Amino acid sequence: MFQVDNFISFHDLTPEGHFLWASSSITTCLGYEPEEIVDTPAYTVIHPDDIAYVKVTHQENIMNEMVGTQVMLRWKAKDGSWVPCIAIFSLCYDYIVTCSTVISQTDGTSKCVHASLFPLNDISVCPSCLAFGTNTWNPSGLEPEPRACMILNRFSRSLGIIYASPSCKIIFGVEPDQIVGKPFLLFIRADDLASFVEQVDLAKASNIVTHMRFWFQSPM
Repeated sequence: MFQVDNFISFHDLTPEGHFLWASSSITTCLGYEPEEIVDTPAYTVIHPDDIAYVKVTHQENIMNEMVGTQVMLRWKAKDGSWVPCIAIFSLCYDYIVTCSTVISQTDGTSKCVHASLFPLNDISVCPSCLAFGTNTWNPSGLEPEPRACMILNRFSRSLGIIYASPSCKIIFGVEPDQIVGKPFLLFIRADDLASFVEQVDLAKASNIVTHMRFWFQSPM
């Protein structure tokens, strides 16, 4: 039986990182219903001892528009306990996408998350970086590059699109509701399809984070 051990969350670009949305699997991992966590500042549910270096990760991600940043932290569960996780942050135009994977508290391990083809900065093992975590920023002054976020159904062979961010309109010229529900593979250019599927299968089998280049064919 498939065991849920991670959840996805979206956060705004403010220094507080308010939750904008969370996947339903947050209930299994932390006990909250998704709507309960919306508008909550992220740092109110992060362990006090982890806040300093998580702020470094957060600020680095925003200011440098990083593809992916990995950090270990403890989220506060609804019952008041602390749940250790590996979190991967990625800036997606006007919000941050985070995927948090629970670390097993019985054997001290997690379902390994590896980085493939691009570096992940593990701020948790870089104490010298902590000095840079004290500044704040004004999100209205940020001009991040256009990026789109899509959530795909990993259990379908065609990778059905179950969410597409509003920035799809800027990048691909399509409204999100025009592509949600359609197979993601439908939009991959034919000469990129085989290598794309190979990389996706590897990512799913090995539980890795991978960086791929391909041509996306807009339906318009």
